[in-house]
Amino acid sequence: MPVLYQRTDGSGFYAKASVQGSIVTFQLTERGVARLREAGVEPGGKFPLRLLLALYRPGDAYTLRGGTGPKAGYHEAEQFMFGFDENQAAETLFPACAVSGSRDDLHLVVSEDGSPAVARWLGPDARAALEGRTLLSLPLPLVTLDALARLEALGKLPAGSETVRTWRQWLADDLGAAWAEFRRANAQKQAGLGLNLPGELGLG
Repeated sequence: MPVLYQRTDGSGFYAKASVQGSIVTFQLTERGVARLREAGVEPGGKFPLRLLLALYRPGDAYTLRGGTGPKAGYHEAEQFMFGFDENQAAETLFPACAVSGSRDDLHLVVSEDGSPAVARWLGPDARAALEGRTLLSLPLPLVTLDALARLEALGKLPAGSETVRTWRQWLADDLGAAWAEFRRANAQKQAGLGLNLPGELGLG
């Protein structure tokens, strides 16, 4: 499961998750941190991968260059914080650059690499290498269901694109239920530990 961390200088928060055998660091916006804290996640606490995806889709969790550690380069103690099954799930949940495998600054790119045009997720270097062959480049957080519908109506997306089909399925997944489920599980856990709110202790 992803883990929430606070920077040692107090400047903000980030999360780490295991993706394809590497520990990936996700930067978090203030809004993303607020959602996690409201759900009961504190620094050092774990939370479901689907919540990280819920933050990732609108851009409230994102990676920067250097945010992915090499497969053999992270401390063994940290490796065991993340389960194998969830690591496998992360491979399918989080898109990567079709050229480099990076997850940094992804755009949905339609290019004239061949005939017909193709749609792919591409990072900065792969986009720069297209050299004027780009027909469309849209940052991942802006690739919503409505945006896909408009682009298809305008004929801007290749027909039958597997990349577009898969992302549409991800967007259609209701992640709001994941937040509710996590809050409910947290409440049950606190009840099982006998934890009460201050008001319930007569301290309010």
